[in-house]
Amino acid sequence: MVVEVSMTYVDAKARMVRAIAKVSAFVKAAGEFSSDKNSPGKRAKISAMLLELKEIRLTAESDIQVMEISVGKKLAPIEVVDNSISLKLSAEFDNLYYELVAFADVYNLPLTQIVDSSSCHNDPGDLQALTPSHFLTLEPSTSLPEPSLVNQPMSKYQRWRLITDLHRHFWTRWKNEYLSSLQLRRKWTEPGQNLSVGELVLVKEATHPLQWRIGRIRELHPGSDGTSRVATLETTSGPLTRPAVKLCPLPMS
Repeated sequence: MVVEVSMTYVDAKARMVRAIAKVSAFVKAAGEFSSDKNSPGKRAKISAMLLELKEIRLTAESDIQVMEISVGKKLAPIEVVDNSISLKLSAEFDNLYYELVAFADVYNLPLTQIVDSSSCHNDPGDLQALTPSHFLTLEPSTSLPEPSLVNQPMSKYQRWRLITDLHRHFWTRWKNEYLSSLQLRRKWTEPGQNLSVGELVLVKEATHPLQWRIGRIRELHPGSDGTSRVATLETTSGPLTRPAVKLCPLPMS
Protein backbone atom coordinates (compact mmCIF):
# COMPACT_ATOMS: atom_id res chain seq x y z
CA MET A 1 0.00 0.00 0.00
CA VAL A 2 1.49 3.36 -1.07
CA VAL A 3 0.90 6.29 1.28
CA GLU A 4 0.29 9.69 -0.32
CA VAL A 5 2.88 11.77 1.51
CA SER A 6 1.59 14.98 -0.08
CA MET A 7 -1.74 14.61 1.75
CA THR A 8 -2.21 16.55 4.98
CA TYR A 9 -3.77 15.34 8.21
CA VAL A 10 -6.92 17.38 7.52
CA ASP A 11 -7.29 15.98 3.99
CA ALA A 12 -6.87 12.39 5.18
CA LYS A 13 -9.36 12.92 8.01
CA ALA A 14 -11.95 14.42 5.62
CA ARG A 15 -11.54 11.56 3.16
CA MET A 16 -11.85 9.06 6.00
CA VAL A 17 -15.11 10.69 7.14
CA ARG A 18 -16.47 10.48 3.58
CA ALA A 19 -15.47 6.80 3.38
CA ILE A 20 -17.33 6.06 6.62
CA ALA A 21 -20.41 7.85 5.28
CA LYS A 22 -20.26 5.85 2.05
CA VAL A 23 -19.85 2.50 3.81
CA SER A 24 -22.68 3.47 6.17
CA ALA A 25 -24.87 4.00 3.10
CA PHE A 26 -23.80 0.56 1.86
CA VAL A 27 -24.90 -0.97 5.18
CA LYS A 28 -28.29 0.73 4.83
CA ALA A 29 -28.64 -0.60 1.28
CA ALA A 30 -27.72 -4.07 2.53
CA GLY A 31 -30.54 -3.86 5.08
CA GLU A 32 -33.01 -2.96 2.33
CA PHE A 33 -31.74 -5.89 0.23
CA SER A 34 -32.41 -8.30 3.11
CA SER A 35 -36.12 -7.47 2.89
CA ASP A 36 -36.26 -8.03 -0.89
CA LYS A 37 -33.72 -10.73 -1.78
CA ASN A 38 -35.52 -11.83 -4.96
CA SER A 39 -34.93 -8.60 -6.88
CA PRO A 40 -32.23 -9.19 -9.59
CA GLY A 41 -31.62 -5.46 -9.85
CA LYS A 42 -30.96 -5.06 -6.14
CA ARG A 43 -28.68 -8.10 -6.10
CA ALA A 44 -26.61 -6.67 -8.98
CA LYS A 45 -26.44 -3.31 -7.19
CA ILE A 46 -25.30 -4.92 -3.94
CA SER A 47 -22.68 -7.01 -5.79
CA ALA A 48 -21.25 -3.89 -7.44
CA MET A 49 -21.25 -2.16 -4.06
CA LEU A 50 -19.25 -4.98 -2.45
CA LEU A 51 -16.72 -4.95 -5.29
CA GLU A 52 -16.16 -1.24 -4.62
CA LEU A 53 -15.73 -1.97 -0.92
CA LYS A 54 -12.22 -3.40 -1.41
CA GLU A 55 -10.92 -0.15 -2.95
CA ILE A 56 -12.55 1.87 -0.18
CA ARG A 57 -10.81 -0.34 2.37
CA LEU A 58 -7.37 0.26 0.84
CA THR A 59 -7.98 4.00 0.68
CA ALA A 60 -9.12 4.08 4.31
CA GLU A 61 -5.99 2.25 5.47
CA SER A 62 -3.86 4.77 3.55
CA ASP A 63 -5.70 7.71 5.14
CA ILE A 64 -5.27 6.31 8.65
CA GLN A 65 -1.57 5.84 8.01
CA VAL A 66 -1.24 9.43 6.77
CA MET A 67 -2.94 10.68 9.94
CA GLU A 68 -0.66 8.63 12.21
CA ILE A 69 2.49 9.71 10.34
CA SER A 70 1.41 13.36 10.57
CA VAL A 71 0.98 13.03 14.35
CA GLY A 72 4.35 11.31 14.72
CA LYS A 73 6.16 14.01 12.70
CA LYS A 74 4.17 16.80 14.43
CA LEU A 75 2.61 17.90 11.12
CA ALA A 76 -0.96 17.60 12.39
CA PRO A 77 -3.01 20.59 13.63
CA ILE A 78 -1.81 21.93 16.98
CA GLU A 79 -4.89 20.65 18.82
CA VAL A 80 -4.13 17.06 17.73
CA VAL A 81 -1.68 15.57 20.23
CA ASP A 82 -2.19 11.81 19.75
CA ASN A 83 -3.81 9.16 17.51
CA SER A 84 -7.12 9.04 19.37
CA ILE A 85 -9.05 10.56 16.44
CA SER A 86 -7.55 8.18 13.87
CA LEU A 87 -8.17 5.21 16.16
CA LYS A 88 -11.81 6.23 16.61
CA LEU A 89 -12.33 6.65 12.86
CA SER A 90 -10.58 3.34 12.16
CA ALA A 91 -12.75 1.49 14.69
CA GLU A 92 -15.94 3.02 13.26
CA PHE A 93 -14.92 2.08 9.71
CA ASP A 94 -13.97 -1.48 10.75
CA ASN A 95 -17.33 -2.03 12.44
CA LEU A 96 -19.20 -1.07 9.26
CA TYR A 97 -16.77 -2.96 7.01
CA TYR A 98 -17.01 -6.26 8.86
CA GLU A 99 -20.78 -5.90 9.09
CA LEU A 100 -20.85 -5.83 5.29
CA VAL A 101 -18.45 -8.79 5.10
CA ALA A 102 -20.77 -10.78 7.36
CA PHE A 103 -23.72 -9.74 5.20
CA ALA A 104 -21.88 -10.94 2.07
CA ASP A 105 -21.16 -14.23 3.80
CA VAL A 106 -24.82 -14.81 4.68
CA TYR A 107 -26.05 -14.18 1.13
CA ASN A 108 -22.95 -15.60 -0.61
CA LEU A 109 -22.28 -12.37 -2.48
CA PRO A 110 -18.93 -11.71 -4.18
CA LEU A 111 -16.32 -9.52 -2.46
CA THR A 112 -14.00 -9.31 -5.46
CA GLN A 113 -13.26 -11.12 -8.67
CA ILE A 114 -10.67 -13.91 -8.74
CA VAL A 115 -7.55 -12.87 -10.64
CA ASP A 116 -4.99 -15.38 -11.85
CA SER A 117 -1.59 -14.10 -10.69
CA SER A 118 0.14 -15.92 -13.57
CA SER A 119 -1.57 -13.75 -16.19
CA CYS A 120 -1.24 -10.01 -16.65
CA HIS A 121 -4.88 -9.51 -17.64
CA ASN A 122 -8.26 -10.81 -16.62
CA ASP A 123 -9.93 -13.55 -18.60
CA PRO A 124 -13.23 -12.09 -19.91
CA GLY A 125 -14.69 -15.61 -19.92
CA ASP A 126 -13.93 -16.16 -16.22
CA LEU A 127 -17.12 -15.48 -14.25
CA GLN A 128 -15.92 -16.67 -10.83
CA ALA A 129 -15.93 -14.33 -7.86
CA LEU A 130 -14.24 -14.54 -4.47
CA THR A 131 -16.81 -14.97 -1.68
CA PRO A 132 -16.52 -15.52 2.09
CA SER A 133 -17.47 -19.15 1.42
CA HIS A 134 -14.03 -19.71 -0.12
CA PHE A 135 -12.37 -18.77 3.19
CA LEU A 136 -14.77 -20.84 5.31
CA THR A 137 -14.82 -24.08 3.29
CA LEU A 138 -11.72 -23.59 1.08
CA GLU A 139 -13.94 -24.59 -1.83
CA PRO A 140 -16.31 -22.79 -4.24
CA SER A 141 -19.83 -22.52 -2.90
CA THR A 142 -21.09 -24.44 -5.95
CA SER A 143 -18.94 -27.55 -5.28
CA LEU A 144 -20.76 -30.76 -4.38
CA PRO A 145 -20.53 -31.90 -0.74
CA GLU A 146 -18.30 -34.83 0.13
CA PRO A 147 -20.14 -38.16 0.61
CA SER A 148 -20.70 -39.33 4.18
CA LEU A 149 -18.31 -42.04 5.38
CA VAL A 150 -20.11 -42.80 8.65
CA ASN A 151 -21.38 -46.22 7.58
CA GLN A 152 -18.24 -47.24 5.70
CA PRO A 153 -16.31 -50.15 7.32
CA MET A 154 -12.90 -49.29 8.76
CA SER A 155 -9.94 -51.65 8.59
CA LYS A 156 -8.10 -52.71 11.73
CA TYR A 157 -5.07 -50.67 10.69
CA GLN A 158 -7.15 -47.55 10.09
CA ARG A 159 -8.86 -47.97 13.46
CA TRP A 160 -5.48 -48.45 15.18
CA ARG A 161 -4.14 -45.30 13.52
CA LEU A 162 -7.22 -43.34 14.55
CA ILE A 163 -6.99 -44.45 18.18
CA THR A 164 -3.24 -43.81 18.23
CA ASP A 165 -3.66 -40.31 16.81
CA LEU A 166 -6.39 -39.52 19.33
CA HIS A 167 -4.20 -40.83 22.15
CA ARG A 168 -1.21 -38.73 21.06
CA HIS A 169 -3.37 -35.66 20.55
CA PHE A 170 -4.88 -36.03 24.03
CA TRP A 171 -1.45 -36.61 25.61
CA THR A 172 0.06 -33.59 23.89
CA ARG A 173 -2.76 -31.29 25.03
CA TRP A 174 -2.74 -32.77 28.56
CA LYS A 175 1.01 -32.22 28.82
CA ASN A 176 1.01 -28.66 27.40
CA GLU A 177 -2.22 -27.31 28.89
CA TYR A 178 -2.77 -29.16 32.19
CA LEU A 179 0.49 -30.68 33.40
CA SER A 180 2.35 -27.37 33.25
CA SER A 181 -0.34 -25.74 35.41
CA LEU A 182 0.42 -28.11 38.31
CA GLN A 183 3.80 -26.46 38.89
CA LEU A 184 3.18 -22.98 40.27
CA ARG A 185 5.69 -20.35 39.21
CA ARG A 186 6.41 -18.29 42.32
CA LYS A 187 9.56 -16.61 41.03
CA TRP A 188 7.93 -13.22 40.43
CA THR A 189 5.15 -13.35 43.05
CA GLU A 190 6.93 -14.54 46.23
CA PRO A 191 10.37 -13.78 47.69
CA GLY A 192 12.92 -16.53 47.20
CA GLN A 193 15.08 -18.26 49.77
CA ASN A 194 17.71 -15.90 51.22
CA LEU A 195 21.30 -17.07 51.46
CA SER A 196 23.06 -17.08 54.82
CA VAL A 197 26.68 -17.06 55.94
CA GLY A 198 28.04 -20.54 56.57
CA GLU A 199 25.60 -22.22 54.17
CA LEU A 200 26.92 -24.98 51.94
CA VAL A 201 26.09 -24.36 48.26
CA LEU A 202 26.64 -25.92 44.85
CA VAL A 203 28.08 -23.51 42.28
CA LYS A 204 26.42 -23.74 38.84
CA GLU A 205 28.99 -23.44 36.05
CA ALA A 206 29.16 -23.92 32.29
CA THR A 207 30.47 -27.46 32.71
CA HIS A 208 29.05 -30.91 33.43
CA PRO A 209 27.11 -30.95 36.74
CA LEU A 210 29.50 -33.61 38.08
CA GLN A 211 32.29 -31.00 37.83
CA TRP A 212 30.46 -28.24 39.72
CA ARG A 213 32.29 -27.03 42.80
CA ILE A 214 30.96 -27.00 46.35
CA GLY A 215 31.62 -23.99 48.56
CA ARG A 216 30.63 -22.46 51.86
CA ILE A 217 29.36 -18.88 52.03
CA ARG A 218 31.77 -16.61 53.93
CA GLU A 219 30.37 -13.17 53.06
CA LEU A 220 27.19 -11.67 51.57
CA HIS A 221 27.07 -8.42 49.60
CA PRO A 222 23.62 -6.81 50.07
CA GLY A 223 22.30 -4.25 47.62
CA SER A 224 20.60 -0.91 48.28
CA ASP A 225 17.33 -2.72 49.08
CA GLY A 226 18.99 -4.99 51.64
CA THR A 227 18.75 -8.12 49.48
CA SER A 228 21.96 -10.06 48.96
CA ARG A 229 22.41 -10.99 45.32
CA VAL A 230 26.17 -11.68 45.42
CA ALA A 231 28.16 -13.92 47.79
CA THR A 232 31.80 -14.73 48.45
CA LEU A 233 32.50 -18.45 48.90
CA GLU A 234 35.32 -20.54 50.27
CA THR A 235 36.09 -23.47 47.95
CA THR A 236 38.86 -26.05 47.65
CA SER A 237 40.43 -23.89 44.93
CA GLY A 238 40.28 -20.66 46.96
CA PRO A 239 37.82 -17.77 47.45
CA LEU A 240 35.14 -17.31 44.80
CA THR A 241 32.54 -14.57 44.20
CA ARG A 242 29.35 -15.54 42.41
CA PRO A 243 25.81 -14.13 41.95
CA ALA A 244 23.07 -15.72 44.05
CA VAL A 245 21.30 -17.12 40.97
CA LYS A 246 24.33 -19.35 40.36
CA LEU A 247 24.27 -20.83 43.86
CA CYS A 248 22.19 -23.86 44.84
CA PRO A 249 21.89 -24.25 48.66
CA LEU A 250 22.29 -27.87 49.72
CA PRO A 251 19.64 -29.22 52.13
CA MET A 252 20.77 -29.51 55.76
CA SER A 253 18.72 -32.65 56.44
